[in-house]
Amino acid sequence: MRGEWVEFGDERIYVRRWGPDDGRPVLFLHSLGPAASGALLGPGIGPLAEAGYAIAAPDHPGFGQSPPIDPDAYAVPRLADRAWETADALGWRELVLSGHSWGGSIAVHAAAARPDRVQALVLVDSGHLDYADQPGVGIDKSVEILSAEAEAARRRAPDRASIAKDLELDVDDAVVTAFLAGMMDDGEGGLISRTKGTSRGPAMYHLMRARQSDQRQAIADARIPTLLLLATKPDEIRAQNETAAARFSEAVPQANIQFIDATHSLVTDLRDEFGKTVADWLEAARPS
Repeated sequence: MRGEWVEFGDERIYVRRWGPDDGRPVLFLHSLGPAASGALLGPGIGPLAEAGYAIAAPDHPGFGQSPPIDPDAYAVPRLADRAWETADALGWRELVLSGHSWGGSIAVHAAAARPDRVQALVLVDSGHLDYADQPGVGIDKSVEILSAEAEAARRRAPDRASIAKDLELDVDDAVVTAFLAGMMDDGEGGLISRTKGTSRGPAMYHLMRARQSDQRQAIADARIPTLLLLATKPDEIRAQNETAAARFSEAVPQANIQFIDATHSLVTDLRDEFGKTVADWLEAARPS
């Protein structure tokens, strides 16, 4: 992995990259976890990079190394615009667009807005449902309340070994390293999530209001090759995903939907198998 700063306008964003610079471009958008960053793609991206793809995973604003933005700018359509600005700054006209969880929702909006630029769409346990319709979502909570809750939920740990123990992994495991990219020194000898509640709260607020279902027609009309990978653990997630997948398949008939023996943390659960699955599908979906 190599990192670089990408600038557009008066803003900048940190981008993590794998694979050859001249490969087929893949822009990957990460999830909304309290210690999330583009680094979490690392444990699963090897086979895709080895297949010759140029992969870029930006840290969303306020996540990883990227500086935060105004709360209103976390609206999903505006983040979709930022994804295209990032692609422009990288010199990428057409690309494979991919995202996990929150990132998949952004990817759906980005694909619907600029379908002429999307060679393929890869959604990782995301983009197939509207979060406002899911049970237990606090749609009535204000940005202020969500920000306070997110601040209280920032991940804290005394050291790397503690993180490894919580993840049930060896201390030198690649997933532990990727997870720690979303954490920093807390000033008291321990670790804390880099992402503050003032970034994660607005992101959650706007994600609840984003309607991925409204974007499906544009994706279907453009016949964008689409891969949807869905988690099956635990059982309630499988049931939720099966219901949502049926609706998605009806709206986007060209979609290839695969149910995967994994949790929502699909990339880090599967590791190399994730990259191989995506690389194999992209090769099969490539126009002859």
